[in-house]
Amino acid sequence: MDPGAEEWHDVHERVLGFMGAFSSVQFSIDTHLEFHLRKQMPKVGPVIRKQFLDRVRDDQRMPLFEAFADEIGYTGDLSHARMIYNRAKQVRDFVGHSL
Repeated sequence: MDPGAEEWHDVHERVLGFMGAFSSVQFSIDTHLEFHLRKQMPKVGPVIRKQFLDRVRDDQRMPLFEAFADEIGYTGDLSHARMIYNRAKQVRDFVGHSL
């Protein structure tokens, strides 16, 4: 075996860690959007969340997040956020759908 090669269980553990981290990002975006909706629109916000955000697709999540960041006046650098998210999604989809 190549001395620099990782063993299968190490690669498997890193891949599962990556998949879990990507899911955490998705959950975090969804949760922050839900909290904002509940705070700003206590009656209609939960209805919007239930009817629409429970079924948000991956390709819809970043535009929602970017609009949310703009809405709350976030001043951090998000110039690469969409590219990083989409690349992570591609990796997740490749690994998740591989044989």
